[in-house]
Amino acid sequence: MTFKPEMYVEYEELIRDIKSIKIQGATNVALATLHGIKLISSKLSDSASQSETTDLVKSYGYELANARDNEPLARNGVKYILYKIGEAGKNLEDGEGNWRELLQELCREYIRGIEDAKKRIIENSKGAFSGIEEVRGIMTHCHSSTAVTVIANYISDNPHVPVVTTETRPLYQGRKTATRLIEKGVDTTMIVDSAAESFITDKGSFPIDILFIGADQITSDGSTINKIGSWG
Repeated sequence: MTFKPEMYVEYEELIRDIKSIKIQGATNVALATLHGIKLISSKLSDSASQSETTDLVKSYGYELANARDNEPLARNGVKYILYKIGEAGKNLEDGEGNWRELLQELCREYIRGIEDAKKRIIENSKGAFSGIEEVRGIMTHCHSSTAVTVIANYISDNPHVPVVTTETRPLYQGRKTATRLIEKGVDTTMIVDSAAESFITDKGSFPIDILFIGADQITSDGSTINKIGSWG
C-alpha cells in the first residue's frame, strides 16, 4: 500500500507508525519522513534563518529517518535536503529568502524524485525476467511495495505463475506482501521462514526461478547484508 500523506496531520503519528511497521517499505518510510519534515516546518517563522532551518531538519528529519534501523532512502532524503539548504545559503545574504517555503519545496522535490524512480523501475521491470526461458515460480522474502507491483504486473501477463512468500519473522513483513499480492489476484502461498530452503532446492510444491529478497544494508561498494532467513 502506498503511503497516504493525507492520513497524517501529526508528526507523532508518523513516528509511531514507522516504528510499529504500520508504515512499511523503504519508499513509504522515505515518503513519510519527507512528509513529516513538511509538517514540522510549520515551526519555522517567516523570518527563520538558515541555521534554524538546518537545526530543525537535523533534529526532526533524522528522528524520523532513524525511527527504524534500516531505512537508507529516508536518511538520504534528509542528507539531500541539508545539502540543498547549504547550497541555497551560499547565494543568499542573511535575512534573505523564506527558509520555510524553501524547505517545503525541497521536500516536494525529493518526493517527486522517489516517485519518478519507482515509476521507471516498474516500467523497466520486465527486464528482470528476461533471460529465463520459463518462470515456474517466484519467491519473496520481506516486503517491498515496488516488488509487489513488479510481480503483479508480470503475472498479469502470466497468470499461471505462482508466488510463495515467507512470513519474515520477527516482524512478519511477509504477511503484508502476501496480502497485497492476493489483493492483486496473484496465486500466493505463505510459508514459515524455515521452509524457504525446501522451495529454493526444488523440494517445495513448485519450483522457484526468481527470488525477490530484502537487502537490509547496501554498502558503498555494492555489497549487501540480508536479514536472518536469507538462506544460501
